Amino acid sequence: MLTHSKAGTTMKLRTHAAVLAIAFLLLLASVAQAQPGATLKPAASKVAALDAVPSNALGVVIVNNLAETDAKIATVARLLQLPVPSPLFMAKMTAGIKEGLDEKSVALGAVFPGKDEAGPPLVAVFVPVTDYKKFIAQFEPADDTTDVTQVQIGNSTATVGQKGNFAVFGPAERGEELKAVIEAKTGLAAEFAPIGSFINQQQVAGVVTTAGLKTTVAAARQGLAAARKALEGAGEQGKMALNAFAMYDELFKVLESDVTHLAIGSRIDKEGGVHLTSRSIFKKGGSLAKASQGIKPASGEGLAKLAPGPFLFAGEFVIPAEWMSGMMQWSMEMMQTTSGEKAEKLSEEDAKKLADSMAASMKGVHSMAMVMGLPKSGESIYSSTTGIIIVDNAKEYMANYKLALAEMNETVGKLENPLMPAYEVQEIKIDGVAALEITTDMSKVMQQGGGDPNVARMMELFVGKDGKLNIYVAPVDETTIALAYVSKEQLTKTIAAAKAGSAGFATDSNVAATAASLPKGAQWVGYLSPEGVMVFAQQMIAVIGGPDAAGRLPKFPASPPIGFSATITGTQLDTHLVIPSGLLKETGEFIQEIQKKQAEAAEGAIGPAESNIQ
Repeated sequence: MLTHSKAGTTMKLRTHAAVLAIAFLLLLASVAQAQPGATLKPAASKVAALDAVPSNALGVVIVNNLAETDAKIATVARLLQLPVPSPLFMAKMTAGIKEGLDEKSVALGAVFPGKDEAGPPLVAVFVPVTDYKKFIAQFEPADDTTDVTQVQIGNSTATVGQKGNFAVFGPAERGEELKAVIEAKTGLAAEFAPIGSFINQQQVAGVVTTAGLKTTVAAARQGLAAARKALEGAGEQGKMALNAFAMYDELFKVLESDVTHLAIGSRIDKEGGVHLTSRSIFKKGGSLAKASQGIKPASGEGLAKLAPGPFLFAGEFVIPAEWMSGMMQWSMEMMQTTSGEKAEKLSEEDAKKLADSMAASMKGVHSMAMVMGLPKSGESIYSSTTGIIIVDNAKEYMANYKLALAEMNETVGKLENPLMPAYEVQEIKIDGVAALEITTDMSKVMQQGGGDPNVARMMELFVGKDGKLNIYVAPVDETTIALAYVSKEQLTKTIAAAKAGSAGFATDSNVAATAASLPKGAQWVGYLSPEGVMVFAQQMIAVIGGPDAAGRLPKFPASPPIGFSATITGTQLDTHLVIPSGLLKETGEFIQEIQKKQAEAAEGAIGPAESNIQ
């Protein structure tokens, strides 16, 4: 039996920490299993188990099969060559659990409103058990005959009660609130039915309930309102922040009115690849549901026409015609908002005209694919950037694009704003093909760094030493447009690759491996190369600090890139990020190589000039 002391502030903090520790350790033991689209076992029990959670919950974390996920985490640790102990073993050892835990069932964590608006929320952890009395006996229960009792977890006290096959834990001083959770009759299974298929595909999922969504958005909007009030009369810089806050507030309003369910999830596939996913369910008949109707998936044609090779980022994106006007208007508002207090602003009429011109330049566009290749040393980061645009009619696109650029120049030419430079457009021939050469003078943008040499060097890395950025655009065939940055030669190569019709970027074996792990039918697909990120990061460091500043890290090995996709329908938005097992394996090898060089440096095995390993 327990001897209880007065619950002071320190003890309250310890109690909260103890309960949260159980939650963290149990949830840490749950990342995912199953391949994309597969249903895990026991799948049906996940959503059904939510009936144990009262319907007033603000959010829930759902965990499946602790033993299986513990094994999956071990797979990832082996790939990374990291000595990570078993999370499940650590959780049991920390909590003193020896028997009674059902390691193959669903575990839950839930957040409930506090007693009053000012009070802290209640966090409850639903631990699956095979025998409740045996399970809590390990924690020295004060009275195991009552509905709710206090138990000792390590050096802290918590409250626990039984609800079905769960031992429900909460803070020691909130026993009455936990008892209400246990006695509640209405659960969440019915509310979560629309998002049940998503939950069933995850090993661990977090879901914000309808009540939680409203509470979170309301709190965020209240915070924005308070910030806006504090910035009133704060001058031009304050106005910039106020404009930005107003846009965020509009986003929150849409989220509050048009999204009914919001969930995130994770799993680890059988090879050890890590998947992070999300799903947002739209309100039927809402603005998001209407705007997302009938958007066709990316065909992959654009990336297939671009040349393979080392890269930093690549992606293919569908551009819905119905979205263009709104997107360009938002872009204009952002440019106006962030252009600085001394920069001249466009009138409302001219801003709309410019947004309309920008939208007109995209008329007839279906999708765009871009590859940002690794920049050549000493050149702009765009020196290896190329793209393919799939259009209705290439000839009409070129004419519309040229006209839109002229209209944009006419509008922008009315003011002096460094963030809205004019374009110099010339019609040229490249290997007999009519093309546009578009030159943007970014020298005034480069002067915005206030004389800081590091800012100047960074801007040179982005646009080149002369401050002028060239873009070349030309038709490839009746429905294909090629573009390239910096040089005409790059455009020539892009056109040739597009016409070749084989060995395109999408056929690269590492890219293909990542693509196979992403869901089909997405409108937006992207790839990020860790190898390219490492090269680019060292180039940036060298630009600022000199050649020796970046150290002598080993070259990151070629590997499958990180993949991302977003799929939107008239009912929902799904996102998916995958870190392939092949990338994790190469990351483990990279870490070992760094550790080896560090050890050699420490032992004096290599010279001081080569020992600057970060």
